[in-house]
This record gives sequence, C-alpha cells and structure tokens, in this order.
Amino acid sequence: MRTKIYVVKGNTGSFEDRIDWLVVAFKSKKKADDYARKCKIEAKKIYKKTKEYSFSSHAKNPLDAKMLMDYTGTFYTTEEIDLENE
Repeated sequence: MRTKIYVVKGNTGSFEDRIDWLVVAFKSKKKADDYARKCKIEAKKIYKKTKEYSFSSHAKNPLDAKMLMDYTGTFYTTEEIDLENE
C-alpha cells in the first residue's frame, strides 16, 4: 500500500511566464495546508516591507528559500501524491 504525502508548491507569474517550485512535503494534509498558508502570509509581509514584486528582490522568505515573486504575487498550493514504499 502506498502512503499519501502532501507537497506544498509555490508559484508566481502567469501563462508562459509562470514558474512553479516545490517547497516541502508532509504526511499530514492539515500540516501542509497550514504551512502553505504561513508561506503566503510571509510572502505578503515581504511585499509590504520591500514594496516591490521582483525576481531580483533580496528579501527572503524564511519558510521558503526558493521563493520568487513577480507582479502577480506569490501563491502556495498543496497537492496530494503517493509515496512509494520500497
């Protein structure tokens, strides 16, 4: 039997300029959803502090080291996937 895990994904941009990245995985959907929510809150704080959406922004999200941000903002989702038990 396969175990379900929940992956938090970040994204920014739209259409052909959209960039997606993986952030972290959890065994609990609630923990993954909570983490995604906290990442989004932190991204909004960073925007308010720097007042810019920019790929070159030096502001870092302590919850997401790979975070990028453009004019569309930064968004986080949770996806369920199977973890192969070997």
